[in-house]
Order: sequence, then C-alpha cells, then structure tokens
Amino acid sequence: MNILETVRTILINAGITNVTIGDLPTDYDKCVSLFQIDGTREYFFGGSFIDWPIVRIVIRDKDASTGMQTIDKIKKILDRYKDATIKSSVIRSLDSYLGRDDKRRNVWDLSFKMSL
Repeated sequence: MNILETVRTILINAGITNVTIGDLPTDYDKCVSLFQIDGTREYFFGGSFIDWPIVRIVIRDKDASTGMQTIDKIKKILDRYKDATIKSSVIRSLDSYLGRDDKRRNVWDLSFKMSL
C-alpha cells in the first residue's frame, strides 16, 4: 500500500468521508483529496534509508464552518500520528484558505511531512 492509500484508510477509519487520491472531483461539494507533492530519501550506512514524503491535503466544502471542522479533525488525526507504516507525521504547512472554486465552494489545503 502506498502512502496516499495508507493516509486515505486512516482518514476514512476516523470518520472523514469522500476521501479521494490525486483528484478533486467536481461532483462532490464536500471532499478531501490527497496528493504526494514532494519528498526525500535519506540513506544511512549499511544501505538502510528513510523516506520522507510530503502529503498535501485539499479540503473542499460549501460551508466554511464545516470545512474548518474537517481541517481541525484531520490535524488531530495526522499530527504526531504513527503506526507500523508511518514512523512519524508532523504538520509541514498549516491550513491555507485558497478561496472559492467556480461553484462557490470553499477550498483549503495543508500538508504533512511523514517518515516511512
């Protein structure tokens, strides 16, 4: 399972709905979309390494208050998260309001740096 699929599963299991990967579907007024936007690989002696992907999360909601609640919930879920796959997850950039799309829906993004 890749990192975006892992994060999608984590969010869905925590009650976040309409979570997509690599696309912000126009037919959902409320959705959360995941993108891997950057990352590095750090090598160590002996050939081991740690991957540090950066996951961008785009949130769209017609209602600004509900959208902000979704952002807060995602931050609580993923900031300092760790499990067998994700060794650490920290907020890389705080939520930014990107404005409204062509259907007047509010759009925000935030990103997390994770270690695998």
